[in-house]
Amino acid sequence: MTDTKVKATAKKGSKKEKPETIIIQQPQADTVDADAPFEGDNSEEVSLELQQQRDAALEEKLEVAKKKFDTPDKWIADAKKKYLKLKISDVEDKEGYESVKMALATVKGKKSSVENIRKELNSDALKYQRAVNAEAKRIEESLMPIIEHLQQEKKVIDDKKEEIKKQKEIEKNRVYLERSSAFIKMGFVLQGDFFVNEELGERMLDMQLRDMDEEWYNDEYAKIHEIVEERRLKKEQDEESARQAQLKLQQEADELRKKAEELEKQQKQMEEQNRKMQEQLDKMNNARKEARLSVFSSMGFVKKDLLSKEAILSCEGVDVNLDSEELFTCEDEVFNKRVSECKSLVDEARSKKASIEEGKAAAAARISSRCAQLSEIGLVFKPAVNAYVYEGINVDNATEICLLPTAEWDALIIKVKERYEAIQTEKKEAAIRLEERIKELSSIGVSYLASTLELMYAGELLIHLSKPLEHGNWDLLMATAKSKIEEKVKAANDEAARKKKDADDKRTEELAAMSDKELLSDYLSRIQAVEKPVMKTAKYKKLVNGFSEFVTNMKGG
Repeated sequence: MTDTKVKATAKKGSKKEKPETIIIQQPQADTVDADAPFEGDNSEEVSLELQQQRDAALEEKLEVAKKKFDTPDKWIADAKKKYLKLKISDVEDKEGYESVKMALATVKGKKSSVENIRKELNSDALKYQRAVNAEAKRIEESLMPIIEHLQQEKKVIDDKKEEIKKQKEIEKNRVYLERSSAFIKMGFVLQGDFFVNEELGERMLDMQLRDMDEEWYNDEYAKIHEIVEERRLKKEQDEESARQAQLKLQQEADELRKKAEELEKQQKQMEEQNRKMQEQLDKMNNARKEARLSVFSSMGFVKKDLLSKEAILSCEGVDVNLDSEELFTCEDEVFNKRVSECKSLVDEARSKKASIEEGKAAAAARISSRCAQLSEIGLVFKPAVNAYVYEGINVDNATEICLLPTAEWDALIIKVKERYEAIQTEKKEAAIRLEERIKELSSIGVSYLASTLELMYAGELLIHLSKPLEHGNWDLLMATAKSKIEEKVKAANDEAARKKKDADDKRTEELAAMSDKELLSDYLSRIQAVEKPVMKTAKYKKLVNGFSEFVTNMKGG
């Protein structure tokens, strides 16, 4: 089917009948003049005139409202000039404080007056707004039953139309699937907008297959199906001819395979005979190699790899390398001579090695003894520096412990002992000195934190030391500590005096602000706070009790 044929079929498909259209008439709403009170030829002019009238009335009301406020701009300007320059210099400036306080009360009073007038002016506007909203809500609620009825009637028909459209689309898709499946079974493939069969040279437009009527589709399907069947029968005949030819070729190949198998069998028999002969020869050579290798192994020679050579014999301490392949293949006379030469070299090397081992053992014993001496004195070995150390004493392992002659080593040990004992004596003296200094610091209320090198006074840091307490300049440190303590005591006394003065000043201000009645009540309360004395005689007991009752009655009255 060519492109020209596709165009022709598309033209034929254009003759199909259009689907019946359902027309639903919408009911016309009855209207009267009252429904559109603002419509007419001059509605815009009337609306503009009404808006202008409203604007003018609003401006007039605003002017009246502004006049009701009792705080004109002139008063605000005068207040700014008068009050914005007010300042309070400090807490002692009572006059400045009272001026600011009175000015603040005046301005706040004006602000409260403005707020009251605002609420009064807005009350009528709020009543009007609530009334308009209530009437609009009543009208909208009256219209809702009509709107809901009309929407429901419209929805019923819209749903029916949608269902009809959906069923038509479902049927159309079902027919399309049947047709496309039929074409696919005939060898067509969907490529872009066309179903194509390259083998037949035919193609069908996808949309055309979907939209053509049943009669037209059946005609096209029958034509294409007839061509497909003819091609299928011809293909089956060609395949049968090819199968017969392949069968003949297979029979010829089987004959050739049988001949090849016979030749391969004969070849394997010859290879097996050669393999057995080679195995016998290899066994003989290997036995000879093992015998010669055992001779050199008994002398300490072993195999090793050197670059490209795979079989080299060497012996530790003997400056000679033997090519094992050469040894395995040489004549017996040459081999025996080589064995005699290597035996002499090995004996000489072993004698030297024994002598070296004895020297190493003696050196190890000497080093162990010297390390024990250092440990006994009190030194500790530090791997990081490879030496025995103790607070400035350092005995190097590589140069001194291992290499020093005996006389020099003995002299070094004497010096190390003397230095170690001096350090211990110095430590004891420092401990005694530290204890004495801590006691002296405690006498002035100072404690010492050795972990942080800090002197503490009353729970606070007094001095941070640069070195431990037992090693510093004690006289200077004590003088500094006493000076700092005096400063702290003075600062504490000054702070207490300041707080007492502040409390007295506050009490004076409170008393000044009290009325006579409040002053009397405060005086009586302070008298009651004093503990009543215990009198020995009845006379004074009566006086004290009477005075106490008098004060209580006065306070209650």
